Amino acid sequence: MAISRLLHFVRNDSGLQLRDKRDGKEVEKVNRWKSEKLFSVFAIVVASLFVFSLIYTTTCRAEEKTNVAAIVTSISGTLEVFPHGTEKWVKARKGMFLYEGDQLKTGANSRAAITFANGIELKINESSTFTIQITEEREMKNAIDLLIGEIFSKVMIEGVKFEMHTPVAVAAVRGTEFNTNVRKSGLTTVLVYKGIVEVWNELGSVTLTEAKKTVVQPNQAPQPPQEVDLELEPKWEEEVEIKGSLKIELESSPQVAGLPFWLTIEALDSKDDRNLDFKEEILLTSTSGTVQFSLDEGKSWRTFPARVVLKSGWAEVMLKDSRSEKLTVSATYSDLDSAIADINIIPAKEKDLILKIKDEEGEKTLRFKFKR
Repeated sequence: MAISRLLHFVRNDSGLQLRDKRDGKEVEKVNRWKSEKLFSVFAIVVASLFVFSLIYTTTCRAEEKTNVAAIVTSISGTLEVFPHGTEKWVKARKGMFLYEGDQLKTGANSRAAITFANGIELKINESSTFTIQITEEREMKNAIDLLIGEIFSKVMIEGVKFEMHTPVAVAAVRGTEFNTNVRKSGLTTVLVYKGIVEVWNELGSVTLTEAKKTVVQPNQAPQPPQEVDLELEPKWEEEVEIKGSLKIELESSPQVAGLPFWLTIEALDSKDDRNLDFKEEILLTSTSGTVQFSLDEGKSWRTFPARVVLKSGWAEVMLKDSRSEKLTVSATYSDLDSAIADINIIPAKEKDLILKIKDEEGEKTLRFKFKR
C-alpha cells in the first residue's frame, strides 16, 4: 500500500495532526507544519502587496501627466527633460509634449525653443535650467522657475498671464517680448523688448517698458529701470530657427453656445503656401475647460487637448462649447510657428414656433424651440 494512502489528517483540540494508520502513532509535526504554512501565506501576501505597490506607484506617476503645457519646437545641440513624476533625465526631441512640473535643461553650446498651449514662446539659451510650474486647472496662466541661464519670452496673446520666477525676483508680464538672465549667484537681469513687465520681490518692485532693464541682486530690491540700446544687445535668440507656420481659420464668428462649428488647420511653408507634404500630428489646445472637439463630424466628443493628424497639410475639427465665453485655441508643432485663434462664444437665442392642428379629436398645439 502506498505511503500516501497510510497517512491522513485528523482534527482535535490541538489543531491538525498527521496520523500514521499503520501503528496509530501520532506524528508530532503539527505546529511546525502550521508555522511553515502560515509563513508561506504571509510571504505571498507581502510579495503581492509589494508588487501592487509598484504597479500603483507607476500608475499614479503616469496619471500625474494630465495637463499638457507645451511642445518642443526647436533643438540645436542638447535639450534634456526630467518628466514630472519620474526619476531620471531623458533626451528631448522635436515635437515632444511637455507637462506641468517637467524640468528642462540645455547643454553647453545648445539652444532650444518651446511653445505653450496658450501661445507663449520661449527660446532657451545654452546651460539653462528651468521648471514648468503646476497651475490650477482652467487658469489662463503659465509660470516658469528659471534656476540658472537665459530665456527669451514672447507672449503672443494680449491678456495671457505669464510669470518668470528666479531665485531673487518675479517678472510678471503685461507685454509681449522680454529677456531674463539668471547667473549662478542668483543675480537676475530682465530686459524688455516690447510691452510692459513688472519685476518685484518682497523688498520692492519696478515697472519696465520697451528698451528698459533692471538688475536684481540677492537680498535686494530691483534696481531702478535703465535705458538700453537694443541694437547693441546680443541677438542669440535669432539663432533659434523655426521654419514655416500653422494657420487656424473659423467658419464664422461669433459662435453660439451649444452649437457645433468648424475649425480649419493648415501647415504653411516658409513662403506661406500650404505644405502639401505635411502629414504629421499637431497639438490643439484651448484655454477653456468646457469646449469640446470632434474628429468624426460630431459622432463623438472629447475634451482638450486634441492631437490632430494633418493630411496634405490640412485638417478640419468640429468644436462646441456649452457656455458663452471668450476663449483661445492654439495649434503647435515642432519647427512651425504656433497658430492662435480667439473665439467668442455668445449665448444662444431661443425662439418658439407654435403650430395648432385640428383633427377629429379636437385642436392640438405643438411647440418647437429653435436656437440660433
